[in-house]
Amino acid sequence: MHRIDEQQVKLKEWIEEGVKDLRVTGLSGSARAYCLAGLLLEMERPCLIVLPTAKEAKKSLRELEFFLPRGWMSGDVGERRLYSFPIYDISPLKGLSPHRDIVSQRLEALYALASEKAPVVVTSVEAVLFRILPKKEMMTSVDLLQVGEEVDREKLLRRLDAAGFQRTSLVEERGDYSVRGGVIDLFPPLYASPLRVEFFGDKVESLRFFDPLSQRSLQTLKEAIVLPANEIIMGEANVQRAGAKRYRPGGPACGLRAEVDRLASLKADQSHNWRIQLRSRCVMRRPTTELVCGEDSRNAAGLRTCAFSLHVR
Repeated sequence: MHRIDEQQVKLKEWIEEGVKDLRVTGLSGSARAYCLAGLLLEMERPCLIVLPTAKEAKKSLRELEFFLPRGWMSGDVGERRLYSFPIYDISPLKGLSPHRDIVSQRLEALYALASEKAPVVVTSVEAVLFRILPKKEMMTSVDLLQVGEEVDREKLLRRLDAAGFQRTSLVEERGDYSVRGGVIDLFPPLYASPLRVEFFGDKVESLRFFDPLSQRSLQTLKEAIVLPANEIIMGEANVQRAGAKRYRPGGPACGLRAEVDRLASLKADQSHNWRIQLRSRCVMRRPTTELVCGEDSRNAAGLRTCAFSLHVR
């Protein structure tokens, strides 16, 4: 049983009274997590814990998992309270997708902040510096499936594609989905096991979790929440808006087209070196972007002077 002392009681009262600038000093190591855990157990309100670096955020999350009840980390939807909002594991300049588990953790944290009563999200300055999925886009991309409900099956498949799910022959990882006759298997964020949806026509006959290795059913459900599998929603309206921005006068695509046309006009006069010129121009532009991002990263690292930041509302 976690006991709260007089200082924590006073701190809780100040938070509930709306005092904005509160600072706690003299705590180090696991004592900081112990103090936070005591406060979190006594408060029923959303809480965002921001650490200076991703490494410190992971450490703080592990310590909170030790001091808080097990159901806070692995409970069912509506019972779980502790979430992680990690930083991407790769640079956006590499042209690669981040690991699906990291994307799922971020989406779960965003959904919890938008829909649950008292979630606790642990993150870092590095993670919150990136732009995130808007709340409106997030919530409109969420689907609620219920047994006995009439669902347009083809429309559901299109929504899964737009939400970042990848169609596979066998569901094994988060973000996968497969179709076999009247059965749709998918592995959305928020759940530890994939979900099997059985249809009779357009009616949902059953919902259940299953083991991806043995394919055996684990638990039946009456309803299931399907979160998007990606922070980029590829809906028709979003794709059209992105295309309009890309090809607007003076946009990046127009600038590239003008450059290609200019180099093509040189081909007739300098056919021996126009390809080299095109290659050199493309190569020379990339370090400029990387240098700007590097400066931004150093500025973010400069915020390491604070121990941690606790935000509640």
